[in-house]
Amino acid sequence: MPPPAFALGTALWLTADEIAMPLLGLSEPTTRRPLEMHLHSFAAHLVYGLTAEVVRHSARVHMGNGNGPSTTSMEERLNQ
Repeated sequence: MPPPAFALGTALWLTADEIAMPLLGLSEPTTRRPLEMHLHSFAAHLVYGLTAEVVRHSARVHMGNGNGPSTTSMEERLNQ
């Protein structure tokens, strides 16, 4: 589960925090921010990506992939 979650978090961090926010004037240019701030933001986006993936996966399991409640057993779900 983590690789897609971390890919989402990384993509959001790079496109939003490192590119879009400075271009829109909503934050200082990336070259003016300390490394610690970049790392903190990156870690926060990884947590966001992981949380989004856990919620997405849980919703799909409990809703049977969008077609009503799942009829699979807990053991079958864990082995997916």
